[in-house]
Amino acid sequence: LGVEGVRVLRQNDSLPQLKDTVADVHKAVVSIDLLPLFHKRVVVNQLDFQKLVFNTTTFIHAARVKGNIGLLRLKARDIDLGKQLVKVDGVRLSDASIDVALSDTVKDDTTQQDNFWKIAVEQLKVSRSNVMVHLPGDSLRVQVYMGKTIARQGFFDLYKSSYRVAAFDWEEGRIKYDNPFEPTTKGLDYNHLSVSDIKLGIDSFEYASPKLTMRIRSCSWAEKSGLAVSSLTGPVYLDSAKLRLPALSLRTPASRLDAAVDLDLNAFDDLHPGQFKVSLHGSLGKQDMMRFLTDVPLRGKTRWPNYPLQVDGVVQGNMERIRLAGVLLKLPTAFRVRLDGTVAHLNQPKLLQGDLDLRAQTYNLAFLSAFMNGGQASQVKIPHNISVEGNVKFDKETYATRFIARQGRGSVNGTLTLDARRMAYKARLTAQQLPVQQYLPNMGLRPFTGSIDASGVGTDFLVPETRFNAKVRIARFGYGGYSLDDVTGDVTLRNGQAHATLQSK
Repeated sequence: LGVEGVRVLRQNDSLPQLKDTVADVHKAVVSIDLLPLFHKRVVVNQLDFQKLVFNTTTFIHAARVKGNIGLLRLKARDIDLGKQLVKVDGVRLSDASIDVALSDTVKDDTTQQDNFWKIAVEQLKVSRSNVMVHLPGDSLRVQVYMGKTIARQGFFDLYKSSYRVAAFDWEEGRIKYDNPFEPTTKGLDYNHLSVSDIKLGIDSFEYASPKLTMRIRSCSWAEKSGLAVSSLTGPVYLDSAKLRLPALSLRTPASRLDAAVDLDLNAFDDLHPGQFKVSLHGSLGKQDMMRFLTDVPLRGKTRWPNYPLQVDGVVQGNMERIRLAGVLLKLPTAFRVRLDGTVAHLNQPKLLQGDLDLRAQTYNLAFLSAFMNGGQASQVKIPHNISVEGNVKFDKETYATRFIARQGRGSVNGTLTLDARRMAYKARLTAQQLPVQQYLPNMGLRPFTGSIDASGVGTDFLVPETRFNAKVRIARFGYGGYSLDDVTGDVTLRNGQAHATLQSK
């Protein structure tokens, strides 16, 4: 049976003299076998809608759906009404444009309705079609375009809420996410995203509430800001309690990242949290990092080394206690930093505890002068090849550190403690041929050898409550033409008055 020029009209709710077009079909074709109908079976050899325009008007209270479809074609070899089973050979949708406006005035339907239908679809093809969804009040718009989309061997059990698709491929895709009430910003604008050139391949997709499993075979896309993903692959396992990404692989034109994620979804809860473990190995390209560091000045971006930042390490635990193992940041020609240790009570800042070991090696940090103002950049220099080893402990508001730093033939080691509640501190620093002249090159300084023992309360030296005591021993030092070798002394601050006593041999 073929019918042309089908129109479905209904009376407009507000204007009696007008009629709304619910559907306008240029041509509809249906071919159904007769004999299977007597056995409660429907065999659809052909069901076509060509050039269909539709509008649900007020039929669906939760949303208004309107649009047009170039071609909708379905072939089902068996629809068993008795067994509530549908076997579809193929569905094809092309040249469609659908607009969905959601409503926020609809009450939830709490009526229990069991749906025992099972649907098997051998193949679904969607081409040159897009869907636009408006959230209530047009507060958010999401548009999805499907250039070429194919889903194969799908099975949907509506009663068990179980859905399977053997393979899903999407090419020539686009997604737009727009929050019309937020201003636009430069770079990656999270309120106005536009992703194009989407290519997505998924195998073995299965959802049986609450479990979801799938394998991302291929994924690539480009965002209008310039951020692009060349490849994203790996298996995904998700249920109501845990997310697992055992072999996630991410590639961009400038970066690469391999990760393994094992995350209890309650790992960040305050009470009885679960655990998480994240292993990372990869590198972040300069181009990708700078797209997120929008506050970095242009001169800083220009002088940042043109090498990828290497990232490695394992982080595991929860908000009560996190362990860092071999966390490494390495930027060739600039620095190498490694962290190991633990941090506890991240969700309770007043109870924060930690014990961290640090090893750092710098190379050429001259590019950091681009982050200073003009006066600082001309007076302060950061020399090459500085190494630092140390440990930092903190317990609530008490901090302690011990370290040794080396640069060339010079070194400085020390211990520091701070009680942040009282702003009380103690420090002991010992230096051997420390090349201070390399940090302050325009002041005529010479290498420093000596020690400082200091303690005090408060940091504002202009208020009477501040206390400061220091014992200074200078074994070797010089300023301009002056020698300060073999100088010892005491420096004190009481009631806003400073006193210094120095002795020289």
